[in-house]
Amino acid sequence: MGGGCSRERGRVAAVAVATGIMFGLATWCYVLSMEKAGAVSASIAIQTYPLFAILVEMVLIRQGKSFLELALTLGLVLDLYYLGTGGTWRLAGISVWFLAALGVPLLWSIAHVLIREELTTTPITPAKVTFPGSQVRFVASNKENLF
Repeated sequence: MGGGCSRERGRVAAVAVATGIMFGLATWCYVLSMEKAGAVSASIAIQTYPLFAILVEMVLIRQGKSFLELALTLGLVLDLYYLGTGGTWRLAGISVWFLAALGVPLLWSIAHVLIREELTTTPITPAKVTFPGSQVRFVASNKENLF
């Protein structure tokens, strides 16, 4: 009984560390891409977050999408491609730093999916994660399950 709780705590800690690293790396990519690609190009790249969220949900948690969602996503892809190429529709119009800026929404979406899945499978609520005092109360009220 205690081993299962220990494994759960270890998994929660691993997810917390992994997502913290992802958010830190995303922040670094954000700052670097704003400087190198320019604010407009980097901002366009960051708008791809919904695309990466859909992809990550489909791959990691096998969440299917409706035909309408996929059609609207295709429209978004075409719009972002047009903007990313500066209206030329040529792949040569996309800079390396624009591609680096795509790392920001990719890392965000992976981290958000991991956190959401963790919060739905553990007794920790988003409020308990957000407010440290409630974490202390959670630990104190559930100490028999922690050890």
